[in-house]
Amino acid sequence: MDVRTRAFAASPVSRVAGLAAFGIAAAVLACWVAKASGETGLAPWIYRMNPMTALCLALSGLALCLPRTPLPTPAGAARLAIGLAVAAVGSVKIMQLATGHAAGVDLPLFGREVLSTGRSLMAPNTAVAFVLLGASLVVASVPARRATPGSQVLALGALAVATSALIAYAYGALDLVEFPGPSVMALQTGVGLTAATVGVLWMRPRRAVTGLLTDRTLGGTMARRLLPAIALTTVGLGAIRIEMARRGMLDEVNGIALLIACVLIVLTAAVLAQARELRRIGQRLRRRERALEHAVAELEAARDVAASAAVARADFIANVSHEIRNPLAVILSRASFLKQSASADPKLLRAARLVDAAANALNSVVSDVLDLSKLEAGQIRIRRAPADPATVAREAVNLLEDQAAAKNLTLSVLVRSELPPRLLIDPDRVRQILLNLIGNAVKFTDAGSVQVVVGYEARSRRLRLDVEDTGPGVRAEQRDLLFRRFSQLGASPDRLRGAGLGLAICKGLVEAMEGDIGVEGRKGGGSIFRVGLPAPIIRGETTAAIHGTDLGALALGTD
Repeated sequence: MDVRTRAFAASPVSRVAGLAAFGIAAAVLACWVAKASGETGLAPWIYRMNPMTALCLALSGLALCLPRTPLPTPAGAARLAIGLAVAAVGSVKIMQLATGHAAGVDLPLFGREVLSTGRSLMAPNTAVAFVLLGASLVVASVPARRATPGSQVLALGALAVATSALIAYAYGALDLVEFPGPSVMALQTGVGLTAATVGVLWMRPRRAVTGLLTDRTLGGTMARRLLPAIALTTVGLGAIRIEMARRGMLDEVNGIALLIACVLIVLTAAVLAQARELRRIGQRLRRRERALEHAVAELEAARDVAASAAVARADFIANVSHEIRNPLAVILSRASFLKQSASADPKLLRAARLVDAAANALNSVVSDVLDLSKLEAGQIRIRRAPADPATVAREAVNLLEDQAAAKNLTLSVLVRSELPPRLLIDPDRVRQILLNLIGNAVKFTDAGSVQVVVGYEARSRRLRLDVEDTGPGVRAEQRDLLFRRFSQLGASPDRLRGAGLGLAICKGLVEAMEGDIGVEGRKGGGSIFRVGLPAPIIRGETTAAIHGTDLGALALGTD
C-alpha cells in the first residue's frame, strides 16, 4: 500500500460534527421559543446557553454541512459570511466586557427572557471560542493551500477553550466556567463548540494537523496510538485523584505526587510499547532491505549473463552469416554470369533473374539480422567524421534510382538553405538509415514520388532528415508497430519480402547516435519519416575520423 495514503480520508467527520453542533443549538433555541410562549416546565440549566450563542453555533454547524469548496463558489462565500458573523459576535462581546457592559450582544434574541433568567449571558470564554471558530471558518474559505494550517491552528485554539470547559464540568471545577455577573459557559455550549471545532479540523483531513493523524505512515500510526492513551490517562487519573481527595483518602500533596507517578508510569509504558513496535518494524525493514539487496545482486548477475549471451549470439550470427555469405557470393556471381550468357533463351534468362533476386533478398536478410544482433549486443560503433549530409543523401538516392524507375516513381533530394556544408556525423550509418527509409518508401508507394528533405536546426544543433512519400500512409494505431522487429504492415506478397527488420535497424542506429525517429501522416496522403540526429557544425579543414564522442582537435561551431 502507498505510504502516502490516508486513513479516515473519506469519513464525513466534518459533516457529522456540523450536524451535531446544529442539533444542539436548534434544541436550545426551541427551548427558548417555548419559554417565550409561557412554558415553564423545562430544567433551568437548559437556559444557560444564551440564544445568540445557540444561533452562532447553529450557523457554524450549517457552514460545516456546506460543500467543501473555497471562494468564489457559493458554498465558500456562505462559509466566509458565517465565519465573519460568528467572529464579529464574539469580538463585540469581548469589547463589551472590556468596557464594563455585561450585556448587549446577548439580548437581540429573547432579550426579556434572557434578563429574567439567571446566568444566561454569554461567557467570556465562549466569546473567545467564537472569535477563534469564526476566524477558522474565514481562513478555511480561502482557496490557497497554505490557508489550511492557519484554519486548523485557530480551530485548535477554540477546541482548547471548549474542552477545558468540559473537563471543568467533569471534575466539578465550576469556577472555570462561571464568571462574575450572570454569565456562564453551559455544558451544552462546550459540547457544541467541541463538535464544531472538530468539524473545522476535519474539513481538510489530509492536510496540516489532521494530516499527521490520518497519515498511514509510521508517524501517523504512532500519533493515533499515543494521543488517546495520553488523553485517557490524564483525564482518568485526574478524576480518580479528585474523587480520592473528596473522600479524604489523600491530602493535596500526596494526591498530586500519586497523580504524577501514575501518569509517568502509564506514559512510560505507552512509549515503551511504541518503541517495541518500532523495533519490530525496523527489523522487518532490515530483512526486506537484505532481500532487496539480494534481488538486486541477482538482477545484476542476470544482466551480465544476458549481456554475455547477447555478445555470444552476435558472434554466432556473425559466424553463421559469414558461412552463408560465402556460398551466396558464388550464387550471385553465377547468377550474374547466367544472365549475361542466357540473353538468347528467355526461359533460362527468367530463371537466372529469379536466382539473382532470391540470392540478393537472402543476402539482405542476413545483413539485417547481423546488424540487429550487433545493435542488441552493443557492438555497433559510431564513427563520426566531417561530412556533407546532402552528398550522403544523394548517394543513397542514386543507389535506389533503378528501383524507383521500375515503378515510375520520382526520386529526389531537397536541401534546405540552412544546411551547413559540413557536419560531424557518421556518414556510413546515415546512409544506411536513408537506404532503409527510402527503400521502404519505394516498396510501399505505387505512384507519385519519394523525396528526401535535408535540413538543419541551428539552435539544437540537429540534422533533420525527412523521407516523404505518396504511398497509402500509416494509420495512427499502426505507428507504434512500425519500428518493432519482424513487423510488416503490407499485405501484398511483394511487400512482404524481407524479414521486417529495416525500420527496427533504423531505430536502433538512430538511438545509438542519440537521435530520434518517428512517422506522421502527410497532407494529401502518404507518410513522412522524420529523423533527428545531433550534428555539430565543423569549423576548420581537418578530415580525421572521430570515434565515439572523442572530438579531437576539431573546431565545433557554437551557433
